[in-house]
Amino acid sequence: MELTPEERQKIYLEEKARLEIRRQLEAEMSRQAAPTVVVQSRPSNGVAAVLSLFLPGAGQIYMGSIAAGIVWLIFTVIGYLLLILPGLVLHLICILHAASMKPAGFER
Repeated sequence: MELTPEERQKIYLEEKARLEIRRQLEAEMSRQAAPTVVVQSRPSNGVAAVLSLFLPGAGQIYMGSIAAGIVWLIFTVIGYLLLILPGLVLHLICILHAASMKPAGFER
């Protein structure tokens, strides 16, 4: 059984329409893809403690508490200028504070 030119034309147009619909659906599905999720890692308390060991207040700043970091820096430097012992005590407390604080802007 041979097809007439009109039947071939009709089949060709139907197939072309199906392909176009499929392309449109695929394009629509690709546009509706899931949104990109950015995962931000939580600052580490250990890193904060090490930063405060080298520079008092740096750990607090790393954890997101800029004002607290500046205050720790100022008071620890003043403690070192007055006498070594108050500076060491303040520096140790600063390190422990940085290691135990929760990051600013992170819930949980």
